[in-house]
Amino acid sequence: MNCKNCGHSINQNFCSYCGQRTAVSSINFRTLINEFQNTIFQINRGFLFTIKELAVRPGHAIRDFINGKRKPYYKPISFLLVVTTIYIFVSYLLDVDSFLANFLNNFKEGFDNANQENSKLKLSDNGIIDWLKTNQTYLVFVFVPIFSIASFIAFFKAKYNFYEHLVLQLYVTGQQFVMITVFTCIFFFNSEILMLATLASSVLYSLFVYWQFFKGKSFINIFFRYILIQVLFFLFYFVISLITIFIGVIISKLL
Repeated sequence: MNCKNCGHSINQNFCSYCGQRTAVSSINFRTLINEFQNTIFQINRGFLFTIKELAVRPGHAIRDFINGKRKPYYKPISFLLVVTTIYIFVSYLLDVDSFLANFLNNFKEGFDNANQENSKLKLSDNGIIDWLKTNQTYLVFVFVPIFSIASFIAFFKAKYNFYEHLVLQLYVTGQQFVMITVFTCIFFFNSEILMLATLASSVLYSLFVYWQFFKGKSFINIFFRYILIQVLFFLFYFVISLITIFIGVIISKLL
């Protein structure tokens, strides 16, 4: 038998040259449904499998991925991109400001209040924040590397390098967006309850992940390192934000 994809002779279930399956069924409704499930969500493996693993055994699952067991899991960058997009879409449908939009609004208001005497530094007349509000996914992918640096420093004695901490944060952040999306669907009518559920679940989930991932460390040790991560994150983010805003304001005034 010859492979229908590359034409090489095959006598097994898969072609050793291109990986094409030997038995190929005709296109019908069931074929399309199976393809949709397997390529978009991969019911048994992939997207939904990753969500389930990150909900039940997140620290162990992420460690398995880093140690080489990668085939069953949705890739970390793609996972975060998909769930972030879903969250923003759900927020739009329910007419609820995402917590990212609220974060940007509060940041903009606080920055302008601190620079009332210098109108050139105000963000009210600047398009940076508005651009970020319409491109919130980019903001998430700015947060994650900063969290990764903070995590790497907080757990500097662990055996994991920066890029492995980056994978950790990609999965943690992605799963947090999954939970926030669920809470948005449930509590969209009450912004205060939604915010409380978002903050509480994010903190508790992060602690749970770190406790599983960095096995052997006490929960108290994990808790204080988590506090250090938050402090470092806000410190780094504040410095980066100031630099970015000053550059943006200068460019906007020159144009």
